Amino acid sequence: MVDTVRTHLPSAAQAAYYGGLGALAALSIIEWPVAAAIGIGTVVAQRSRSGSSESPRSRAQSRSENANE
Repeated sequence: MVDTVRTHLPSAAQAAYYGGLGALAALSIIEWPVAAAIGIGTVVAQRSRSGSSESPRSRAQSRSENANE
């Protein structure tokens, strides 16, 4: 259960990044569509860089199955 939650939560650095991006949009320093595009682009780049095409849920399930063996 805890592993499943951890796979869906961002790391502290990612949370700070997305929080800062949200703050910039909320303060109208950047427009919200620009912030959304940056955030989505970052997620896509991180997933492609890690070479992972499977979802966090399926990774968590395979980890729990490997732990039970």
